[in-house]
Amino acid sequence: LIPLQVNLMGMSQVTRLFLPLIRREKGRIVNTCSVVGKVALSPSPYVASKFAALGYTDMLRREMYHRGISVSAILPGAYNTNLIARDVTKTSLERVWKDASPDIQKVYGKDYISHVLESMDQAFRFLVSADPEEVVDAYVHALTSERPSTHYVVGRNGNYFWRAMWMLPTCVSE
Repeated sequence: LIPLQVNLMGMSQVTRLFLPLIRREKGRIVNTCSVVGKVALSPSPYVASKFAALGYTDMLRREMYHRGISVSAILPGAYNTNLIARDVTKTSLERVWKDASPDIQKVYGKDYISHVLESMDQAFRFLVSADPEEVVDAYVHALTSERPSTHYVVGRNGNYFWRAMWMLPTCVSE
C-alpha cells in the first residue's frame, strides 16, 4: 500500500495542486516512473505502483496535449542507491516475511529471502548503472527541450536489459 501511496497517489495529488499554475504558465509535467513500470521484475507492490504511475502519466499526457502542456515520464533503470541497497532490501523482506501467514511462508519456502538476495546480488553486479547524473540529464532535457520526449529510459540497464525484456515474448522473458 505504501508504494502506491507514494508513487501514484502522491504524484497525482502534487499534479492536481500545481495544475492551475502549470496551465496558466504553459508549463511541463515530468513524472518519475521506472523501467519496472514496463516489465514486472521487482517486489510486486513496487512494480504495481510504477505500472500505475506510468499509466497515470501516459493518460495525463493525452489529456494535456490539446492544452499545450507536455507530459514526460522518466524511466530510470537500477542505480546504486539506497533503494536497492542489500541491507535495506533484506530488512524489508524480513518484515514482510514475518507478517506473512504460515501458508504463504510454506508456499515460498524457508529459503525465499536468501534466494531473492542472491538473485539480486547476481543481477546488480551486471545491471546497476553507476552515474545517477544520467537521470538529472533526462530531467533537464524534458524540462528545457523544444520537443521533449514522452518517455526517457535512462541508464545502461534501462536501455539494454529492460528494453529487451519488454520487447521479448513473455515465454522468453520469464
